[in-house]
Amino acid sequence: MRAQISIPPSESAPRSDGPFDDEAFARWLERSAGNGPVGGISDFLARMSTFNLARVRIPIRQALAEQAFAVVRQTVGAFTQELIDGTIPVRVEQRNLIRDLDAALAAVATSYRIILHEQSRRLFGFASSGRALVPVQRMIELQGERLLLAHRTYRNPPKGCWREIHEQYQFAMRRGLARREIAAGYPTPDQIYKRLLLLAFADPRRFMQAEQETVMRLVTDLAQLTEIRPARADAEHAHLVLVKPHRDGPGFLHGKQRQGQIHPKDLYFDIDPVRRELDRRAAASTESTDVAAIAIRLARQWSTLQSRRHNRLRTQARVEVIAGLSPIWTYLQEHLLDAAHIGMWTITNESPNGFALAFVDGNVPLRVGEVVGVRAPGSTACHICVVRWLTTDEHDRLEMGLEELAPSARPAMIAPQPGCDAMERALLLPESGSTSCDPVLVAPFVAFSDPTELAVGEMRSRVRVRPGRVIERMATAQIVQFGATD
Repeated sequence: MRAQISIPPSESAPRSDGPFDDEAFARWLERSAGNGPVGGISDFLARMSTFNLARVRIPIRQALAEQAFAVVRQTVGAFTQELIDGTIPVRVEQRNLIRDLDAALAAVATSYRIILHEQSRRLFGFASSGRALVPVQRMIELQGERLLLAHRTYRNPPKGCWREIHEQYQFAMRRGLARREIAAGYPTPDQIYKRLLLLAFADPRRFMQAEQETVMRLVTDLAQLTEIRPARADAEHAHLVLVKPHRDGPGFLHGKQRQGQIHPKDLYFDIDPVRRELDRRAAASTESTDVAAIAIRLARQWSTLQSRRHNRLRTQARVEVIAGLSPIWTYLQEHLLDAAHIGMWTITNESPNGFALAFVDGNVPLRVGEVVGVRAPGSTACHICVVRWLTTDEHDRLEMGLEELAPSARPAMIAPQPGCDAMERALLLPESGSTSCDPVLVAPFVAFSDPTELAVGEMRSRVRVRPGRVIERMATAQIVQFGATD
């Protein structure tokens, strides 16, 4: 019997010249295991490109692909912890590294696609025999890692990523592989697919970096409650997500937009059991923890996917964005602007609750949960907002969404305890702000005594106030409700 040779599909780039030294590549992967690629990511990409274009026996390609898979998983994990601080815009070197990490994941996924293509073409009964399970599962997993990298760096999903995931899941379903494990305790293609879909509708770009890991853990725990079934035109359900495999996206809520004709391969993803479970946990919980707060936010988000609350007004107004509590306080108190804390943005649309903006100029780091001030050039008015989402597209264009807390604020000083000389800067929001009808402060993370002292106005005379509940803990500040002392 002739040896089976694995070659790239015909539509691939031209083959590399000269024989491929698979033993040398295997030794290099062994040296790279545990410590990252010897020579860096660029060397890994160059070697993977040569490997994917080479003529290699199928068993050897499988073994090398598994080694490369282990290396790239470890490398992406290590660099991600080092790279991500939750702020945008990122530095040029960080941006290049993110691109290289994504390309490395895509390169290993290509290796498994070659394996699937060649074996399914050469071996009769390959797809139904279970030998397709490993390449299919690995491709879904690697494309999922690309999505996770995009989520963690507040970037849009890579082009073609969702379409590839849908394609491999459809293949796994047709061949009875979707719920099979490649090893005991290892997630199945069905489990990975559900987690990726549920995470997409959790919208990680709306969470602070520290919250994203909690969101991912909750999604992993709750995805098993979801259900995937064939789509039907007569289905009526408030929490059915319509997944269209031919589109490059996770899907959309049934009835939220014009869905067009239901195709035979379309699927329904039912997230209602997850929402009910989160509601049950919230009702049974007696503790106010960060995990409980995130679970409540997710339940609310999955309950209100049906439609936006407000129409958006399209606009192209240029504004200045002042980042951080202290720079906003300085501007309101002294009408001074520090260029190091100001960026120029364009408002692309607005609603009664906030704005969507596109980046124009500046180098001010922003993160989800950051308090910002928005002012028109030449105007003294300053809207007090909080960053609710951030995203970067494939051309590195930055966008963010702001929720308006109040159309204005007064600079204030607050003491951690009565009589304390070291007072903290804070913003006193008007009673008509969107947060509450009671007096509310945007203040730093300080434990205030009960009572404490607040100073507002030019005279800075102190009045005693009683701190109330913490409405929200943001990235660098907290929104605290205050009341008068008895």
